[in-house]
Amino acid sequence: MFSLTLHPMRPKIMGKGERRTRWENAGASKRLGRRSWMGAPDRGEFEEPGPEKVVTVLAVTEAEQDHAWLSDIFNHSNWKILHARTCRDALAILARNRVAVVICDSNLPDGNWQHLLNVLSQTPEQPLLVVASLHADDRLWAEVLNLGGYDVLAKPFDRTEVARSVSTAWLQWKHRICAVQSAGAALRASA
Repeated sequence: MFSLTLHPMRPKIMGKGERRTRWENAGASKRLGRRSWMGAPDRGEFEEPGPEKVVTVLAVTEAEQDHAWLSDIFNHSNWKILHARTCRDALAILARNRVAVVICDSNLPDGNWQHLLNVLSQTPEQPLLVVASLHADDRLWAEVLNLGGYDVLAKPFDRTEVARSVSTAWLQWKHRICAVQSAGAALRASA
């Protein structure tokens, strides 16, 4: 049998010249380290050639209002947003650009998010898919996660929720890409 004892946390009193660590400051409204407000890399954060300095997101929706709102959200960061209105347009953009995260409307004129997820899973870098829907409920969220999507965003978009979802998706994508590159380098070194 296990027992759990909870102790109240006391605030840490900072002495003169002491600085909080990144984790101690995590709840503060200030920027953490050199990250922008969405967690995307600021200019100059990546010193080694590897990850891109600008993170690219693809928005796939036929609603002009969604494109305008997402452009406004990403305009204040070091993120680049590309726009597509159909699955066909999205596939053409994915063939020409390195995309980390795809925000896809649940229903499109020539397909749906499941079709796009299937295509993304066959690409070399496998961008993560965030589904946007007016009817974002637990059933849709469970279906998206079970089929390999990353998250569901409710429409109309909430700036903070979009920032959280896309930032965490980008971090997961970046870690996966780095792990694949490290494994490839290790295999080449052992050969």
